[in-house]
Amino acid sequence: MAIVKMKKFSLYFLEKDKETVLNALQAFGGLEFNGFEKYTTNIREDNELLNTLDKLKCLELDSQSAIFDQNLNKLRYCLDILKPYATKKSIFKTLIDDKIEIEYIKLVEYMKNNNWEKIYDDLKKIDSRIAELDSEYLRCETEIDIAKYWRNLEGNIKNYNKLKYSTCFLGSISKQFETEVLTKFEQDFEYSFIDLINSTQKESYFLIIIYNDFKNEALEFLKQRGFNFQTFNYDCSINECINRLEKDKKDILVEKNKLKKSIEKYSNSYLELQYAYEYFNSNKEKSHLFQKFMRSDFVVISQGYLESDNVVNLEKCLSNIKNFDFYLDIEEISDEDVLDVPVKLSNGCISSPFESVVEMYSYPIYSEVDPSPVISIFFIVFFGMMLADAGYGILMLLISIFLYTKSKTKEKRDSYRLFIFAGISTTIWGVLYGAYFGDFLVRYFNINVPVLLDVNKDIMKIFLIAIAFGFVHLVVGLIMKAIVYFKNGKIIDILYDVLPWMMILGGVIMFALKDIVIFITPQISGIIIVLGIIILLFTQGREAETLVGKIGGGVYGVYGISSYLGDIISYSRLLALGLASGFIANAFNIMGGLIPFPFNIVITPILLIPLHLFNLGINALGTYVHSSRLQYLEFFGKFYSGGGRKFTPFKYTDEYIRIKK
Repeated sequence: MAIVKMKKFSLYFLEKDKETVLNALQAFGGLEFNGFEKYTTNIREDNELLNTLDKLKCLELDSQSAIFDQNLNKLRYCLDILKPYATKKSIFKTLIDDKIEIEYIKLVEYMKNNNWEKIYDDLKKIDSRIAELDSEYLRCETEIDIAKYWRNLEGNIKNYNKLKYSTCFLGSISKQFETEVLTKFEQDFEYSFIDLINSTQKESYFLIIIYNDFKNEALEFLKQRGFNFQTFNYDCSINECINRLEKDKKDILVEKNKLKKSIEKYSNSYLELQYAYEYFNSNKEKSHLFQKFMRSDFVVISQGYLESDNVVNLEKCLSNIKNFDFYLDIEEISDEDVLDVPVKLSNGCISSPFESVVEMYSYPIYSEVDPSPVISIFFIVFFGMMLADAGYGILMLLISIFLYTKSKTKEKRDSYRLFIFAGISTTIWGVLYGAYFGDFLVRYFNINVPVLLDVNKDIMKIFLIAIAFGFVHLVVGLIMKAIVYFKNGKIIDILYDVLPWMMILGGVIMFALKDIVIFITPQISGIIIVLGIIILLFTQGREAETLVGKIGGGVYGVYGISSYLGDIISYSRLLALGLASGFIANAFNIMGGLIPFPFNIVITPILLIPLHLFNLGINALGTYVHSSRLQYLEFFGKFYSGGGRKFTPFKYTDEYIRIKK
């Protein structure tokens, strides 16, 4: 169970060498730097440390760092604009993580002739113009939406505003006031003219011309009824205006399409921009690292963690820097630093793919054990039992092997290796169940494959196998808990927290085997179970200060038996998901068999292939989730707390391009 052994380092060097040092250490890629925050807080009682820190200063971000951030923002802007026009990666290349690799020295040389800033200026100008056109297009649409209700208004709009003795009102009012407004202006206001220009289900649109002597009274009347006044600043008729706006919209779209085509010409520069982005991003990481350093007048102090096996390589790296003076101090990890130490997992070819499963839950702290080797066994078995189809297993195995051989990164290869093991397990369980794409071989080729576990007849047997796996899984979890206690020197806790549960579970197993093993009697298993319960009753409340607390803690500890019962029953999902994937496959096969001859020769394969691929995909996803769940809740709950921090060394970034030393 391999948590890589770490060392703590402190590195001292002259401030004039900081750029050279960080260049070398970024290429080295094996150090994680820590800040000095924990030394600058809660140290008032340590006068010696306070006096020392008073003589030191934290390094701050320089102007160069701000330039890197600014350049990265510009490059993100360019990449986002060009992304729709850039050549898309094929699904296959995405699956194998086919990133371009370049040496850092060559990248630096390449950046001397990189014209990304001109590309940015050009794209910024084009994008700004497109934004202006979008705004203009929206204005045209808005004006058309307003003007379309006034199409029946005749004449030049400007003339309505030139009346000498009268005033013209254009506007709309709620439909419920339409009749009242018409009646009011026709009967009560002399020398007035009112025309219903348009009417909808909710609004009525009026042209009102009122003699100036009645203007204020008319305004008051209209305002009280929520009249919405409308103003047009056109020097033409409404219809002419709408036609002009429609023409403007077309012209805007034409210009916008031309601008988009001009953007497309820059898509060939997408890789050039990615190079620039990775260059500045790596330099930004280096520049921001200064905040974790402290300095005196001339010396820079840094600290952090590295792998124990990398100490010699670090010394060689520093020694190879010309005209460079430094002091390197390597320390063992103390008990005080355990919670702060970053964790790196290192396992063999079988266990390493399952480090990602652990990471999704939480990394272990440095003093814990790595559960990857143990969960790898159970994960593989559980995955196969829940998918349980030899056809799906072989298909998954072949695809995973192919992608594994083509992948270039360790992370991708580990992912596909996980599914290789899962495919092998799925194939084995499928053979046991006699499932090859469900009942495909039997239904279409009349091939009677051997069946060791018949899902139609042996349901109880499969259920008991699932429960047995769960029982073993929980027992192994308790063993892991004992290992963690032993590693941390908590021997007495093994007797109090592990032994009684092992006795209870062991007694249950003995009771279950009483008819198989001759010398086991119900009395023996009962005594063992009772002894385990008594130990729980007297030990689980040991940390409470009061007698009532101790009794309550003991009773609650015994009540934990119900939790174990629920955990064991939870493993019945191993049966349920296996049946589900098989029944769905059989249903698809029945659907294919309903197509009459001779059409079935062509249509049935076309139908069954995507249906079985869908069944494989959806059930493989569900199986992965439930296999992980059994590890996280039932298994980890017995011994694993997590809360560790992944080891993230200072190195080149690789968001778009993979930079090599």
